[in-house]
Amino acid sequence: VFGSTEKCARCEKSVYAAEKINAAGKCYHKLCFQCTTCKKLLNSMNCCDNSDGDVFCKVCYGKQFGPKGVGY
Repeated sequence: VFGSTEKCARCEKSVYAAEKINAAGKCYHKLCFQCTTCKKLLNSMNCCDNSDGDVFCKVCYGKQFGPKGVGY
């Protein structure tokens, strides 16, 4: 539909093309695209997502979903 915009997955406000980041099947403002756990700003190089569509930095993703066992 002409004139409609997608909503940010974090703040639920309209996201325009100049400020849009797509990840995990959702779109975000550049400043809303941050780790679910530690709130670090993300980019395409340090972003990981889980099956629920949440986004994480690589460190937090590794802590929550990485291998378990000796040394972790």
